[in-house]
Amino acid sequence: MSDKYRLADKFLIIATILLPESAADDDTEFRRLKKSRDGVFHGTDDPADVFPTGAIQKLLLKYLLAHLQAANRTEAANANENSQYSSQS
Repeated sequence: MSDKYRLADKFLIIATILLPESAADDDTEFRRLKKSRDGVFHGTDDPADVFPTGAIQKLLLKYLLAHLQAANRTEAANANENSQYSSQS
């Protein structure tokens, strides 16, 4: 592994920034889902078993939405700041 941080650690950092109130629970869920994925990918689990795609999609959509909302807040704040500077000129 060439990365300094593991995938689950990276997820926890992002979760803590975007949704700090649910980061611990989401970290637990992420690690559970990753373990399931790793079992199938590395051949230790039967791929015919039910794969938790619904839970994976739910977590992905939750954080994608949180990211987009954070980006919109940042863009709105930047626009507000720029308008203040232009009105002072």
